[in-house]
Amino acid sequence: MSQIPCRVFAFLAAVEGNWRNAIYVECGEHTCPHANQCGAVLFAADADGAPILMPAAAIRSCGGQEVDKLECKACLERPAFVAAYRQFIDWHTDCDGDCALRQLLATQPFPLCKSPPDTGEK
Repeated sequence: MSQIPCRVFAFLAAVEGNWRNAIYVECGEHTCPHANQCGAVLFAADADGAPILMPAAAIRSCGGQEVDKLECKACLERPAFVAAYRQFIDWHTDCDGDCALRQLLATQPFPLCKSPPDTGEK
């Protein structure tokens, strides 16, 4: 059976198995055309300090739990997150003015969750 890396496992490893150990990042931008796509993400850093982002909606769909930002370690609005990770964002996203959260979510190293292809073998 082939192993397919999944961002959920990397995220859970970074937060020691509990999403409440993450930082809640809220888009909060009423003018952002992508606010409904990335509205709120949970942020953790990997061993090298690179961000691992998990949409709050994914926690709800994978684990059935509603993410309450007040239960997280901290809350940041998108501009504060972007300011803190400015150099990383500049190196890992296009500088076309698009939403940095949305671009970082799209460039995460592993898919959110992916099932192995069905080979018909049992």
